[in-house]
Amino acid sequence: MTAARPVRGIATAAVCCGLLAVAACGTAGDGPRAPQSAPSAPQRPDGAVRALVDRFTAAWNAGDGRAFGDTYAPDAVHVTFQGAALNGREEITRTHAELFGTFLRGSRIDLNLTSIRFLDETVAVVYGTGGILESGDTAITPDRLSANTMVASEHDGRWLLDAVQVTRIEPSGPPR
Repeated sequence: MTAARPVRGIATAAVCCGLLAVAACGTAGDGPRAPQSAPSAPQRPDGAVRALVDRFTAAWNAGDGRAFGDTYAPDAVHVTFQGAALNGREEITRTHAELFGTFLRGSRIDLNLTSIRFLDETVAVVYGTGGILESGDTAITPDRLSANTMVASEHDGRWLLDAVQVTRIEPSGPPR
């Protein structure tokens, strides 16, 4: 890690909010864009970011709140599809451990990554769609389809989630 690395915490949350707005505007009706890289760009650690998302998914699917929380940075924020903000790894871990023991017991998450966009060598915005499958479900129902935007960064050589925003995708139709 270098001295030029940005300070985490409130600054990370502010940047994440801005990134979410940019990500939403950047697809302007064309759907999610594939990640682009300049020919002279250095090799990006896509594999490490994908491995992080795989750990996130595997922990959820195992109902393991501790392993799920371990995919987050200590000062991370997780915003649920209902808009509740879980602040910090400990709150994210505790909340998900409770959910995996009750309401979400036996559930699985199915996440389809559509882009990984590197802001620099150590920060990536990850976008995908997916949803929660309850025990016995074989497909995500339209009312459970969500957009998932994640900001991941390298922490002492280990990729972790700094921010996750889950937004329910509403079916098209007239405004309510």
